[in-house]
Amino acid sequence: MITPILIGVGVLVAAAYILAPLLRSEADLKPFRRARPGTRHLHGLDGVDVTLPETDCRVCPHCGETVRAEFDFCGACALPLP
Repeated sequence: MITPILIGVGVLVAAAYILAPLLRSEADLKPFRRARPGTRHLHGLDGVDVTLPETDCRVCPHCGETVRAEFDFCGACALPLP
């Protein structure tokens, strides 16, 4: 007698957990842009601004994309660089 009740309650809880994000209003949703502690981003470690070192760049003769000097292939058109 108790087992079907527990199964029913479990199914309801699981359904509520799965359907909860679909029933939220758009005002309740926040963008997922939080930095994980200890990770490095363009803004630095934990939000501190970092200046990126200047690197030698060259231009792909096939598509005109700027490519760093240490790469042998263009990232935009995937053709080999001279």
